[in-house]
Amino acid sequence: CLKMKSVFAGIVFFLINSYVLFGQQIILRGSVIDEETKEVIIGATLAEYNTDGRVVNGAITDVSGRFTIAAKSSDNTLQVSFIGYEKRVIEINNQTNIVIQLRSERIQMLEVVVTAKYLNPLTGLSREDEGGASSTTILEDI
Repeated sequence: CLKMKSVFAGIVFFLINSYVLFGQQIILRGSVIDEETKEVIIGATLAEYNTDGRVVNGAITDVSGRFTIAAKSSDNTLQVSFIGYEKRVIEINNQTNIVIQLRSERIQMLEVVVTAKYLNPLTGLSREDEGGASSTTILEDI
């Protein structure tokens, strides 16, 4: 009976240590906001990268700009991105709560082309074929 108790205690000790050594996840909570306006960013993507540069986990901010991610390791990094903003890489370390500020990406547009075509549902012809008109506007002319 004593031998069985010691075997059982050894198994329990092994399982607990295995969980502590291999099962450590860091629950990281926070929000993503615009650096300038301080408004929340809905739908920002968070990707956890391991030390080999592989994506191992991910999350998206909710309608309040908040997220929760169970980071696989404190050595990993978190890349945060959203259309129109510069990507940001953050060291996870042992952080549990963080506010991530994204900087608006300044893009100068050189040319914008908008194409639209109308087809008459009765004839199937375009406006040009029906005697309509079309127009082209160049950004430099404005």
